[in-house]
Amino acid sequence: MVDLINLSDVVQAVVSSYIEQNSNIKANFDIENNVKVKGDRKLIQIVIHNLIDSAIKYSSKKEKPFVIFGKVEGEEIFFVKDNGTCIDSNVVSEYYSVQEPPEKIKIVGASTGLIVASQMITAYGGNIWVERKGSTWTIIYFTIR
Repeated sequence: MVDLINLSDVVQAVVSSYIEQNSNIKANFDIENNVKVKGDRKLIQIVIHNLIDSAIKYSSKKEKPFVIFGKVEGEEIFFVKDNGTCIDSNVVSEYYSVQEPPEKIKIVGASTGLIVASQMITAYGGNIWVERKGSTWTIIYFTIR
């Protein structure tokens, strides 16, 4: 069933649940307000949960971890950005297919949550990809159709 979903509310619920279950989470969260999309509510909840889980997991070892959720202005492209451990070149060559430019990597594996998110998004005609900058940050972009 296709619903109009407030992605910001879904992200906030996932983050609140994590904080409630793990009081030691020290990440700063920046969630863009009122980001909406039409789609399957259950699918979107699972995708958001997996993307936020990955961002929290990989940024939690940083001194000042952050996780940002938002929408690319003027586009139907959503993103989760974090300053966690970036995908290293060994993982890239083994699990990911590199696209141009070299800093963009199409997700095809390496993390169970990302695999599930990738498969669900592509099954519904969307796309998911990663942009990274060295060990500074990672952004997972996705579209939902």
